[in-house]
Amino acid sequence: MIRSSSKGYTLIELLAGISIMGIVFGVGLVGYREFSRRQELDGALKKLRSAVQETQQLALNGEKPDNVFCNNPNRLIDYRITFNLPVSYTISANCTGGAVVTTMATLSESDDITLTRPSPNPIAFKILGAGTNIASGGTAVISLSQLSTGKNISLTIDYSGNIK
Repeated sequence: MIRSSSKGYTLIELLAGISIMGIVFGVGLVGYREFSRRQELDGALKKLRSAVQETQQLALNGEKPDNVFCNNPNRLIDYRITFNLPVSYTISANCTGGAVVTTMATLSESDDITLTRPSPNPIAFKILGAGTNIASGGTAVISLSQLSTGKNISLTIDYSGNIK
């Protein structure tokens, strides 16, 4: 009786195994890339919402920054968020003595995301909940676009200061 004992793999079996692993890896990489891009856009939207809410909260509190432009006898008028291209913003206190920048930041470090500035720009939140500089009945829409995927998401602020 002749017995054949195979202790290895044939070339065809090795190539088939390597091909299957390559296909699985390729599909996984494409899925991860799409997930990563979606997360990047969602992260920029979260930062945008947070910046607008921070501006609104500063105005609701009505607390003046410690600066010569806002110190007595000057009074605080509003807090403003100004959107700059490509994806940065500035939060400033607007006092009768002048404007004082409190925060400057970027929504995304990626060149893939762009911002569409709203009208009006800047958006002003008046102190102690007295509304915004958006026309009565109107809204301001801030859009973020991702060039590589073509996806757009937006944040809407109405004249009374509600953020959607």
